[in-house]
Order: sequence, then structure tokens, then C-alpha cells
Amino acid sequence: MNPATTDSDRSEPRTAVAAPNRVVIASAYGEHHRARLEALFQPAQTVFLAPGARAVLRRELRTADIAVLPTVPDATYLQHQQLRWVHCNRSGLDACATRQIINAPFAVTSASGRSAAVLAEHALFFMLALAYNSAQQLKAQRNRVWGLSGAGKMRGLEGRSVLLIGLGCTAKALVPRCLALGLQVSAFRRSAGGDEGLGIPVSSLAAGDSVDDLLPHADIVVLAASLNDSSHAMLGERQFALLKPGAMLVNVARARLTDTAALKAALKRGTLSGAGLDVTDPEPLPPWDSLWRQQNVLITPHVTPRVADRENAEIDIIEDNYNRFLSGRTLRNRLRHTDLYTHASNTSQRRLTTLVIRARNRLLRPSVRRV
Repeated sequence: MNPATTDSDRSEPRTAVAAPNRVVIASAYGEHHRARLEALFQPAQTVFLAPGARAVLRRELRTADIAVLPTVPDATYLQHQQLRWVHCNRSGLDACATRQIINAPFAVTSASGRSAAVLAEHALFFMLALAYNSAQQLKAQRNRVWGLSGAGKMRGLEGRSVLLIGLGCTAKALVPRCLALGLQVSAFRRSAGGDEGLGIPVSSLAAGDSVDDLLPHADIVVLAASLNDSSHAMLGERQFALLKPGAMLVNVARARLTDTAALKAALKRGTLSGAGLDVTDPEPLPPWDSLWRQQNVLITPHVTPRVADRENAEIDIIEDNYNRFLSGRTLRNRLRHTDLYTHASNTSQRRLTTLVIRARNRLLRPSVRRV
């Protein structure tokens, strides 16, 4: 089902483009979803590839007009001059937001919004777990201790103020959930615009507002922004110092939205009473990192439960964008010049850490006795 046409869609200039001849799909789909994609792209030839078949993908891309990928394109895609659109079945595009890819002859889009509901739930999970001091509650339960030190200081979420940094799909899904719990919600975004019917106050960088002016009023800060050069380390030492004593931080977006050293310092000195982190820098987080030892930090390994039918949610986005593509309209979730991100991560360190973690997990895995 296509999303409803908006007023901005109706007023947008349209220049129809030629339909594609060949579509290559490297994301994993079942028979039902493949049939839906084939019907969508008809009469183009649709080629489905096994995920991870890199050599086959490189060969098939030579004659493809459109590619649907489980990951993001790199500079090697620039050699395929006939490519017109690359869709990535992932939420963020910061990993490919280089000048080369942004200026490529093909458009790049993401599946942002596919998992907005569960990401909003994930943020709420962190907020409730921190407010209820769940780590100490579980520790007491494991030790069969009745009673909790400092229980009288705990405070529920109702009536507290939450600042959403970023107002994309995840934040928009989080707003009604927060309001239902009696939270006072405000938001800060990059672009100008109203509250889009959300019924909350919205400030923006484009309007000359500063997040620094909003931080002192927030009990909870939720990071749900995209990562780019303008948002990189947007919460640093100065911003953490502006927070209310005992404020909480939730990050379900990208770790590099914060300065990690400043985050650790704020947690250590108690400026932050706690943090819920689904993302870390570095990632994976190595076993020796001090964040693991912070008593007031809840870490999940960049893993969120799946939505009820993620594949259909992905294809809904692809279908909407394909209709936009054919009619020459702006593609949804398209990589833009303002998304430029030049702070490359250390891929060698990431690979080494991943190997160490896998080896450690194998050693820690309980042995299975054969009978």
C-alpha cells in the first residue's frame, strides 16, 4: 500500500523518466515478497541474488538500472554509469555519505522509518529501565535480596521533560508514546518547520535555535538524529555540563552524535544519572572498555526487535520511491549534500575487535554435554 499523497507531492514539479530495464536485488526476501517486487518492477527484468555473493553482484551491476542492497554502496559503484538508483535496506546512510557517493550519477536511498515503532519502544525501554533502576533491581533479585538501596529517590516518568534531538521517523513514533506516559515532550531538529501535527514545541538549527538553550530544561535527552558533519559530537563537554544534575541520556541513533570521552566523564561525575546506549564508539564495544564497568549505563549491542513484517515495510518504502522515481519526484530518504560525513571510523580496529569478541563469546558459551 502506498503512503497517501501529500500537498507537497502535488505541488512538486514532475519530469517523467524512462522505466528501468533491469533491477538487481541483493537483499534476502521470501517467495511472497519476491513476487511483490517482481510485480512492482514489471516489465523490467528482476534479478534476485544470494546475500553476500559479492562477485556475482559486481557482475550483475554492470547492466542494472536499479539496485536494492542490504548494505550501502562504495566507490566501486561509480564505475557503473548506467545505475540510476541504489536503495539500501538500512536506516542510516552515514557509512556511505562521502562526497563521491553524494555526487554520484545515481540516487541513494535508505529504509529509514521501517523500524520506527520498535526503535521508539527501545528508547522507552531505556527510559523506564533507568528510571526504575532495573540493573540494581535485577542484581537484588539474583541475590535474593528483598529491598533496594536508594529506592526512595527513584522517580517515575510521568511529569518529566524529554528532549528529542532529531525529528525523523523514530522521534515521531516516540512522541505519542511519551505523551501517553505523561511526559512533557519537546524536540530539536536540523531543518526548519513546524511540529507536523505532533502537538509539541519544536526548535531548529535552521531557525537559529541552539540545542544548548534546551538542554538545561530536560530531564531526559533522546538522541534520534542522523549522523553528519554538522551533528558529529554535537553533545560534548560543554553540552553535558549544561544538563540538569541527574539527567538521563538515551541514544538509539549513532554513537558519534556524542563525544565519547565527554559522555564517560559526565557519567563518572554524576552529571548524568544514567544512560541507555544501543550504539557505542567504538562499535562493537570491546570487553576492556570502561563503559562496561559503569553502574549507571545500560548497553544493548545495536540490536532492536523486528517489526511485525519488516520485509513488507521495506517494500512499502521501495514502492513509494519507485513511483516517485518514474514520475521524476524527489525520492524519500534520499542521500543529500547536507548528509556529508567525513569522520571515517577505524575499520581495522573494528575488524580486530569483532574477532576478539567472537573468540571470547565462544570461550564463554556454555558447553553442551553429549549423551
